[in-house]
Amino acid sequence: MYQKLLLNCDGGIIDATQQSEQDNCAVVAIGLGGTGVDCLKNLKAKVYNRVKPDKPDTSVPAYSHIKFLAVDTDKTGMSEKNAVSAEISRIDMDTEFFDLSYSGDVTALLKQSTGSLAAKPEYKEWLRYEDITVASALAGAGGVRQLGRYLFMEKAHAFVTRIKALVSSAKTELILPKVYVHIFTGMGGGTGAGIFLDVCYLVREALRLEGANAYVCGYFFLPDVNLAKNLDKETAAYVQVNGYSSIQELDYCMNYEYNGDKWSQRYTGLGLIETNYPPINMCHLITAKDAMGNVIPNAYNFAMNVVTDYFMDFLVANDSVVFAGPVD
Repeated sequence: MYQKLLLNCDGGIIDATQQSEQDNCAVVAIGLGGTGVDCLKNLKAKVYNRVKPDKPDTSVPAYSHIKFLAVDTDKTGMSEKNAVSAEISRIDMDTEFFDLSYSGDVTALLKQSTGSLAAKPEYKEWLRYEDITVASALAGAGGVRQLGRYLFMEKAHAFVTRIKALVSSAKTELILPKVYVHIFTGMGGGTGAGIFLDVCYLVREALRLEGANAYVCGYFFLPDVNLAKNLDKETAAYVQVNGYSSIQELDYCMNYEYNGDKWSQRYTGLGLIETNYPPINMCHLITAKDAMGNVIPNAYNFAMNVVTDYFMDFLVANDSVVFAGPVD
């Protein structure tokens, strides 16, 4: 009964005496794009509701060992509440947001930069700007994965610096803590689906530079989660196309050990990053359907809450959670 209420009805108000103790771990949660940020807001609300703060007797709860970072090309929804969260789920624009937005027409920018981009090793192997036909009025990456990735690549070095700082801060005052990084993203949009692989490998690079022995988990919301929101025809079409491409890429990279390939990408300010490690240690695929293939009622929010419930095991003292080793 409790479990059903927890997942379907977003739980309830939990008395302070029922809140769980934090484990000896440093946690960084990263939400990519609209779907990933929605999940991040949900997580943040649940943490404040279910987990004891650093100092329970303070009027303003603080969680110095749990860090949240929203990464998006559209900053308009950062301070808005989602359908299932409270005021505490709002993203702090100064400390919890990594802004990839561009104030002008990004497609026009790409056309103006045609010559210079074609010559840059960071872009020349994957950016096909002449094929991008998205309307400039669309928010963020407009459902185009190449636009999302381009906007992220421009700030890759700053992203690594930000992750290093978050991990370092989360570990402060902990003795031999476990370190977890959780990455949440949709697979059908332009931002999350466009940048998730780069984010995973740059998180690995930040952890290496920080010297952190960490475990990286990825949570990938399949296209049917977004399609359950009754999207318009045009959006539904690109969600399915992007989702298929993203899943293919994830599957390929998770199997570097068997296909003999490797990740190889050059980033401005970072140089060439090459590795045959998969992007994450543990991959979770989240669907909107049950075991019989039926769409779950209120599937989008249900998916968010299922992920949140699982995520909580990495925050609270629980002997069943096993740390599986370093990133490299």
